[in-house]
Amino acid sequence: AMKAISDKIKSFSGGDFKQQGEIVVMGGDEEKRLEELLEEANEDDSSDDEEEEEDEGMGRVEDDIPEDEVEDDEEDNDDGNA
Repeated sequence: AMKAISDKIKSFSGGDFKQQGEIVVMGGDEEKRLEELLEEANEDDSSDDEEEEEDEGMGRVEDDIPEDEVEDDEEDNDDGNA
């Protein structure tokens, strides 16, 4: 049973399977609602401030992640070489 399940999962491409799920979930009505919300957000002046804050936040996250990854990789390499 486990083998059949794993084979079935492998038959779907991981990314493609997730994308299909998202596309199915994104129905016409939901898509219209999201578009309306996005339009409203773009019309609001406050959205500009939010975007700037998001950019700053994303920048910090991007700066932090590589450092963490480098530290983790170095630790992994040290463990592997030891």
